[in-house]
Amino acid sequence: METATKADLAELEDRLNTRLDKMDARQDATEVRLDKMDARLDKMDARLDKMDARLDDLKQGQEMLRSEMQHFSDDLKEVMRDNQTELLKAFYSYATTTDLKLNDAAASDANLRERLSAVERRVTELERKSLLPNQPDA
Repeated sequence: METATKADLAELEDRLNTRLDKMDARQDATEVRLDKMDARLDKMDARLDKMDARLDDLKQGQEMLRSEMQHFSDDLKEVMRDNQTELLKAFYSYATTTDLKLNDAAASDANLRERLSAVERRVTELERKSLLPNQPDA
């Protein structure tokens, strides 16, 4: 085993100090880089918070829009039902009037047919008497 001299120890100490200085410089550079990354992460967190707030606003707007659309749909259904009721009432009135007219026409038609039948019987009777004057009445 060799014995180390003071000069060897001083040289070793200088080399160790140089390495420690380099390691300190590297550590400082790493810390700077980590600080920059922290700053970037903070900016990203702030942007994400803004995005979350915007998303919440959009969701709230979507819910409001959905509520408005439902309200509009309900109003539209009510108006359509009211219109349907009015149309049904109008058609009922028209149908009632038309039914009365048709019943009257049917009665008039029946009366007219009965009168026509009576006229046809009389004409037939007159024809029979004129064509066959000597035949007794039936």
